[in-house]
Amino acid sequence: MNPTLATRRQIALIDETRCIGCFKCVRACPEQAIVGAARWMHTILHALCTGCENCLPPCPENCITFLPAAPLHDSRPTPTVV
Repeated sequence: MNPTLATRRQIALIDETRCIGCFKCVRACPEQAIVGAARWMHTILHALCTGCENCLPPCPENCITFLPAAPLHDSRPTPTVV
């Protein structure tokens, strides 16, 4: 089950310039949040990424990092321009 954006702690990010398209991360992702074709760069579908880190170990290029997920809503009031 995919956590909501509000409860997710982190999301994956692929350095697409370093990705060799080995397809190992795609096979490791239980949420099918990584898309791409063999020998082509891959990218993350952030709406599906749960932050499970299953894609990290199989990546031979170490081009996957995790970043804190942005909060769904900003609770601060919108500034008024005068």
